[in-house]
Amino acid sequence: MKTYAICSNHNKIGSFIGIDMQFPKISIIMSNYNYAHFLHESLGSIVKQTHPPFECIVIDDCSTDNSVAIIKKYQKDYSFIKLIQNDQNKGVMHNVNHALKISKGEYVYSLSSDDRCSPYFIEKAIKLLTKYPQSGLCCSIPCFIKENGEFSNEVLPPEENIKEYISPSSINSLLEKGFFIAGHTSIIKKKYLLQINGFIPELKWHCDWFALIVIALRYGFCYSNDRLAFLRLTPKSYSSSAFIWKSQKKVIKELISLLEKQQFSDVKNNFYKSKVILYLPYVCIYFITNFKYWFSLTPKIWKDIFNTLMYKDLLEKKHFLLKVKNFLSPLIRIKHFLSRVKHKLFKEIKIILHFNKK
Repeated sequence: MKTYAICSNHNKIGSFIGIDMQFPKISIIMSNYNYAHFLHESLGSIVKQTHPPFECIVIDDCSTDNSVAIIKKYQKDYSFIKLIQNDQNKGVMHNVNHALKISKGEYVYSLSSDDRCSPYFIEKAIKLLTKYPQSGLCCSIPCFIKENGEFSNEVLPPEENIKEYISPSSINSLLEKGFFIAGHTSIIKKKYLLQINGFIPELKWHCDWFALIVIALRYGFCYSNDRLAFLRLTPKSYSSSAFIWKSQKKVIKELISLLEKQQFSDVKNNFYKSKVILYLPYVCIYFITNFKYWFSLTPKIWKDIFNTLMYKDLLEKKHFLLKVKNFLSPLIRIKHFLSRVKHKLFKEIKIILHFNKK
């Protein structure tokens, strides 16, 4: 079994940063279900870290492939890997939140079992989190793995020099320009995540996005201008449901309801002011097609909604036009009906007048 002298690594990084202090412990949490064919990439990238994590908790959700055998092999070779086997399938949200609660690190990183990290991922994050202890999280440039296995960085930060630490007061202007805090690149302070009840299940594929925005708005965040973590893009992934209107509108409803609660009253206005909520799929359409928001939202928000919609992708614009058509169709039918009634009525009146003249 391979073990690591964490202190020696800490000293190495400490000299790199130029300070001498105890470094924070990082727990990696992972939910797996039948992703045996990706585990050598995900777990393989973790065991190759220049600064190993304090622990890596893997919860297997009753996989029917050889996932457990692969995880056990890594567990045998690396002492920081811990395997938990569910006796029944409980879903990714339950697994991640359970792993979060039992983790012992000061910071947590949720790694999907089909994603991977650069060998310097943890080392560079620790450097920044130690330098800026007030920060709620550390993120980096979001990069992706295409279906064919090629790497890409399709989502880039704004074209400007982003500081290593962004304070809460500076975040809105950054988010307005389309800055993206990617969940697959983010190492989060555990206590701040638990303050908002972890990853909220009702928000489904947006649960990590919501948690990151709330924590960043409250405590600020660190940013590494490096490509350190890679998300695998697949058409049937969990997050792809965000582009299905029927599924997404339920999540949007939960999100808006959540922002109305006292717990998030301190950040609610920033979600709208920065327009970050409008960048989610179908949010603009949700507001436009719900009458109760027509008079409750400010003119500024409505202006942002229509401006944002113009920059949405073609699929969402087509869906918007379809919703408008469905909304107008009954009105058009009513108009045609009234036109026929009017024509018939005038015809009857003309007949009556004709007979009266006789």
